[in-house]
Amino acid sequence: MHNTPTAYKRQTSRGIDFLDNKRDLRVVLLGMLGFAARHIANETRYTEGQVNYRLGLAGVKVTDYRYCRSSAAKAVQKRAEAEFGAFLATVITKASGKRVIAKDGVLYLQ
Repeated sequence: MHNTPTAYKRQTSRGIDFLDNKRDLRVVLLGMLGFAARHIANETRYTEGQVNYRLGLAGVKVTDYRYCRSSAAKAVQKRAEAEFGAFLATVITKASGKRVIAKDGVLYLQ
């Protein structure tokens, strides 16, 4: 064996820390919002395997967002319905000349 220096220094494992490492936390947040592992990997510079491992450790399932089973999905849906309802009420009011308001995702004619 020759005693020559190596061309690279091996990185040591730092462990996964969702509280102190912003990239690890970002993986969880993007997963809770339903983004695919490939997209999360591109955003965080992790591999898809690393992303899936972190999501598994955190107990996050991307499908929970798709099927509106997570609290994040329910909050986004409620906000989207309110904003879309207000937008739709404005469009209908302008087009028909009748006053329309949106309340709790339902359009009311006044």
